[in-house]
Formats: sequence, structure tokens, C-alpha cells
Amino acid sequence: MRKVLELLFPPTCLLCAAAESDLCISCRRRINVRRYRGQIDGFDFSAGAIYDDDISQLILMAKEQNISAARNVLADLLVEAYMELVSQDKSAHPLGLIPIPSSQRANRMRGYKHSTLLSQRLRNQLIQTLGVDVQVLDLLRVNRKISDQSGLNKKARIANLDGAYSYSRGGDGALVAGRNLYLVDDLLTTGSSMLEALRCLRAANIKPLGAISAGVSPHLIS
Repeated sequence: MRKVLELLFPPTCLLCAAAESDLCISCRRRINVRRYRGQIDGFDFSAGAIYDDDISQLILMAKEQNISAARNVLADLLVEAYMELVSQDKSAHPLGLIPIPSSQRANRMRGYKHSTLLSQRLRNQLIQTLGVDVQVLDLLRVNRKISDQSGLNKKARIANLDGAYSYSRGGDGALVAGRNLYLVDDLLTTGSSMLEALRCLRAANIKPLGAISAGVSPHLIS
């Protein structure tokens, strides 16, 4: 059936519509995958690529249009970010991936949790690549209305998110023990979401080892 559909609707590159699945070679090269590692307030993070128009388009495709091929590409970048973050640690530990949440309103409007779906795709790729036990742990939720972050500076973003996340134990809480835990996001812009997630988890005595994102804003690393 899949082959029949591909004959009727040939796959095309997400960015340039060339006859290629997911991304063509030219667009894949243009993304210029550059692992980056840094710290915000002493907390380690890493990203798979520097944010640009192509990364922006892929994030919008995955987040707002639920295009699985775009999510695949973002997961590839997250694998790069993870490898950069743990480059000095060659041991195989069970892993826990904690998605940075979207608001409940955004989840309802979309009909899915983008951050969870992205973390699940990353989980599958890490299991296939590393052969380790990986779980997605939905431990965070947004507990109040927050403004759109896109037009806010760093100070305003931090104020907007202050106290906005709550620890949601659910059935995932029992899976935390014995795992190396990492926060997962599609884009690290100022670090405000990461810091709020970290505040919330530490208050619940949960201590992630770092954060990984598909892209990172060039303003954050300049």
C-alpha cells in the first residue's frame, strides 16, 4: 500500500520540494549541522544546529502541522545534541527524556502534544542507535495562561514563565529512579523555558543532568 501511495504521491523534500524523502542532500547540507554545547546559570545544554530560517520552517511543520517527516529531522538533530552532551561519558545508562511542555490550550488546539511526540521520536532513535533503555517522562505541565514568547526579550520571557510549570507525577514518576535525565525541547532561544523546567523539577527533588534541543538561537551563543 505504501509503495502504491508513493507512486501516486511521490515524496518530496520538506524545504525545496525536490523529489526526495524528508530532505534532499542540498537542503540537508544547507542546514549546516553544528553541535553546540554551553551553559546557562551553570546548567549544561547542547543543540544539534544553529537556528536559522530552515530550522524555523522545520519546527513549524512539526509543531503546527504535525508533519512526521519534519519531526524526524528534528529528532536527528536532537541525537546530535545528545551525543555532544555525553561525549565524555561512554557508559550506557538508562535514560529519561523530559519534554518541555506546551500550554494546555496549545495542545488542545493542535490535538497532540508536539514536545511529547518529538521526545518519543528521539527515544526511538536513541534505542536504535545506542541499544539502551530510554523512557519519555511527561513530568511537567503548564499550570496557568502564558503569553506568546516569540515577541518577548529574555527578561520578559523569564517573567512570563515564572512559576508556570508544575510537576505532574502521574505514572511516570516511578520511572525516574536510576535514570540519567535530560530536558528535551525543539528550540533553545533564551533558556527561560529550560530554567523554569529546572526550577520545577528540582523542587520535586528531580535533578536532570542537562538539556538538549534541536536548534539554538545564535543570540544565545554569541
